[in-house]
Formats: sequence, C-alpha cells, structure tokens
Amino acid sequence: FDCRLTLCYNFTVKTSEPYLMNIEFVKVQKEDFAALEKLAARLWHSAFDNLIGPEQADYMLEKFQSAPAFSRQTEEEGYEYYFIVCDGVTAGYTGIAAKKGERGLFLSKLYLAPEFKGKGLGKAALEEVAGCAKKIKLGYVYLTVNKGNERAIKVYEKFGFIKTDSIVTDIGNGYVMDDYVYRLDV
Repeated sequence: FDCRLTLCYNFTVKTSEPYLMNIEFVKVQKEDFAALEKLAARLWHSAFDNLIGPEQADYMLEKFQSAPAFSRQTEEEGYEYYFIVCDGVTAGYTGIAAKKGERGLFLSKLYLAPEFKGKGLGKAALEEVAGCAKKIKLGYVYLTVNKGNERAIKVYEKFGFIKTDSIVTDIGNGYVMDDYVYRLDV
C-alpha cells in the first residue's frame, strides 16, 4: 500500500497568531535509510535517554531503527516510512504498517524534533495516518507507547485513542518494552 501523505494545515501556536505551515509526508526510499537512521538516533536520544537510558535506546535503535532494520521492515513486514517535512525542514518521521490478517493500521513510529513539538505536527500526522487507514479500508489505527511517555500519551488520548491493553515485550539483551496499546476507530 502507499498512502502518499501530503497536506497543508492552518495552526495556531500558543504565543502567536494563526499561520500557515506547509507539512509534507515524504515517502522514505531505500536510498534514504541512512538519513532516516541518523534522524532516528537524534530524535530517539532526545526522547528516550531519560526514560529508558541511553544504553537501551542505543540497543533499540540498532534493532528497530537502523538502515538494515528499515530495509527488513519495508521489504518483509509491510512497513512504510515517511519524513515529516515542515516548511521545507525535516521535522520528524513516521512509520506505518498494514499487517496481513489485521483490520487495523499499525502506527509503529511517530517522532518529532523537540523544536517542532507543540506546533500541531503530531496532530497533523495522526490525522493523515487515520485518513490512510480509511483510504485502504481498515477499521482502526493502533499503536504502542512507553508507559512513561506521558507527553505522547496525552497527545494520543486528546486525539481520541483509547487504551486497550498493557504489555511487556522482551526485546533481548536483558531489555523489555513496557508499553500501553492504544486504538483509534476510524
């Protein structure tokens, strides 16, 4: 599947007048995996070092967010990745997967650079992912989120996601992912 995500939004930032942000979701191609890996490392360390520690963040980056991992996920597991570009600047990325036999779209990754948080890009990305699920005739979007990631949890709940489960997944090397599962019916 290919949702070809693109849009334009009008947002109000807390301290300024409404302004137009051009937000594009640019599909990541195989030749872009190294750049995506660099972006993931920067965003992950800013988001997770205080939450899970830099050692586990490094381990998870290598296992799930490296160029070889992106290649495996896109070729074998049905993932698509998109750079989130705001006014010509790469602000983050998202990863989605329509897994065989499931009626939902898995929002695997949604990460924004700190300087772009709180400006409506997360909401825009969630709207696009929900729209993608509808477009490919899936009934819901689901995701996992670290139980300690309060900011992300607030964003998902404000958007309408409902907590459906609590899971602990052994990812090897003595590490686990301690997550909530959230779902949004579309």
